[in-house]
Amino acid sequence: MKLLSDGRGLNALYLAHMKGRVIVYPGQLVALNMDMAVPEISWRWHRLKVIKVQPGGALLDDRGLREVTGTVALGLALDLKPGQTVFTNGNQEGSCEIHGVLLGDQIAQPEQFEQVILPRIIAILAAMPAV
Repeated sequence: MKLLSDGRGLNALYLAHMKGRVIVYPGQLVALNMDMAVPEISWRWHRLKVIKVQPGGALLDDRGLREVTGTVALGLALDLKPGQTVFTNGNQEGSCEIHGVLLGDQIAQPEQFEQVILPRIIAILAAMPAV
């Protein structure tokens, strides 16, 4: 795993809620809990390509396997364009919310991501029952 902040590699474990349910593939964006002795993968996003911009979102290509409609997460202002890579909370029709745009290996508009998306993820994780 490579950190976006400084490019260094590290190993991480899955959060208990993710074990056996989620597989992280190369190139996916993950959130890490760095407060643990060994960092934990707390959340995973999918990388999809914008095919066509639509009101409130875009038609997305999921690695050539399927096309799915993605909606921009409430509170984000993203300038989507065909050919861009976006990261989403899912890759299934009806549950594909766009959480940001990737420029190379960096998040475009990281301040929006930190202010809008990260608090939502933290709240979701906090509401999960203990394993």
